[in-house]
Amino acid sequence: AKELARLRLEVGVSLDGPPEVNDSLRGSSRELFEGLSALEEAQAPFQITTVVSQENCASLRLIAMLLSRYSMCRGLGIDLLAKTGKASSDSERDSEVSPAEPEILEEASESLAKTLGAFKLHRDPPLVLRELELVRRAFRNQSPEHFCHASKGAAALVRPDGAVFPCGQLAASPEAQIGHLSLGRPGPLIQRDPAIPSPAPLSLDCPKCPLQGRCPGECPSRLRINREDRPLACSLYRGLARGDGLIG
Repeated sequence: AKELARLRLEVGVSLDGPPEVNDSLRGSSRELFEGLSALEEAQAPFQITTVVSQENCASLRLIAMLLSRYSMCRGLGIDLLAKTGKASSDSERDSEVSPAEPEILEEASESLAKTLGAFKLHRDPPLVLRELELVRRAFRNQSPEHFCHASKGAAALVRPDGAVFPCGQLAASPEAQIGHLSLGRPGPLIQRDPAIPSPAPLSLDCPKCPLQGRCPGECPSRLRINREDRPLACSLYRGLARGDGLIG
């Protein structure tokens, strides 16, 4: 931790809830919080990423309260669950993890934004919520044209075997492969096909949503993996905007 602080390297840590919740979803909570304490003592900055599912959705506010004691925690990022890897239906987990229910996610997000707002007066620098910053930016500049680099075909992930994918989340989906990287062989390095994720479709609720035209958008890869008809991120963004006072 001292070496990380000396080198000015910021650490990313995965935390999915209070100890009892994190243990059920990810495990090793005791070691995790010991690590956070070591980073805090060494004055090494770190960021937290939380994968939100139905199992921990109601705990979002508690995560913010936990992190408020760490002055070196610079930010919190929310990743909505993608049903791949350990979260897939064919994983070896004892119980299946499911995406959050839209109504519960919206209520929990509103509570999270209000909690962070209450802490803002007592922290310097403040604890920044990545997704709330996206919403605020969209309110200032209107909705971005693309959610991410992958959604406009400007990103790639290469597996050790040379397989190329448009997004890291799709690396376990053979049908999403867009080419193969073969150094030392003749021919093009990457041959693209129509598997590149297209921009996320608009929700059927968009015309009556208070964020219409001011929404950060949704991850097309996650929609594809989860086979969602309506973007779950809509509930996340509306809750954050309401908790932050951007909408009524």
